[in-house]
Amino acid sequence: MNKRTLHLPNALSLFLPLALTACGGNVIFSSSEGTGGQSSTAASIDGDDGPFTDATVGATTSGAAICDGLAWGRCVGTPGCVPVFDDQCCPTCNPGACADCVDWQYIGCKTQSEACNGGLPCGTPDKAVCESVPHQCDQGPCEFQLGCEVFKCSLDGAPCPDQCLEVSAGICDAMCDSTPPNCPEGTTAASDGFCWTGLCVPFEVCAMGL
Repeated sequence: MNKRTLHLPNALSLFLPLALTACGGNVIFSSSEGTGGQSSTAASIDGDDGPFTDATVGATTSGAAICDGLAWGRCVGTPGCVPVFDDQCCPTCNPGACADCVDWQYIGCKTQSEACNGGLPCGTPDKAVCESVPHQCDQGPCEFQLGCEVFKCSLDGAPCPDQCLEVSAGICDAMCDSTPPNCPEGTTAASDGFCWTGLCVPFEVCAMGL
């Protein structure tokens, strides 16, 4: 038996997305390759999930838009994004005199394809993402260790010494129904991806718009 392919008229193919939009759903237009990658665009339409936001459209038009502006703790948990650092004792992005020290500072979030393939004009990508090299947060002073930050105990618990730990995915948000701990000034609660750990990290680890 011969199979026949049904071809929708142009008018009908245009009508279907509009019909879905009227029902308050999401309409996704993908590239002809069907990959839904950098050339795809998604629009969230006003409905049960809230009003339309152009941030959704911008974020899905390219990997760079997804990564741009993310704080360190949010960058490390976003697929396809890589935290980038620069040694402030001898910076490559703002060249100047080099001091006899090491002080890695987070400077931005880039796409994996750009950061891991030699596409950065300056800075050093997180090797844990690019090269699957584990963070070494117990190897000397914390500022020497790429991908590591000083964690402090919350004010709610027993006093404890500062700890040098990795900034890992999920650190900024908790899914559990629990109040975040009271953190020292300049810090915010750290999560293990599910619930608050009782530790606190510098506010800028999770702050947006860096």
